[in-house]
Amino acid sequence: MARSLKLKDKDLEWVSTSDETVILDDASEQYFATNSAGSVLWEALKEGSTAAELTDLLVETFEIDRKQAESDVDAYVGQLDELDMLVT
Repeated sequence: MARSLKLKDKDLEWVSTSDETVILDDASEQYFATNSAGSVLWEALKEGSTAAELTDLLVETFEIDRKQAESDVDAYVGQLDELDMLVT
């Protein structure tokens, strides 16, 4: 069974523009900024998504190679996990 990933429900505030999202974790007082691909993933993680769904989203949105999308998703999810911004 695929692990569902979702942003934690509290302590996160963010502002999105057309090409980036800037996030503040109020609990740790850490900032995190994303590029346009990260912003697309961020939106999907608000509702909850699996890594495979996030990969599909990058492939469809940016028309990139699946291996590159998988690598990007792994790196992005890893960063959010390190910053304790996800629940599973």
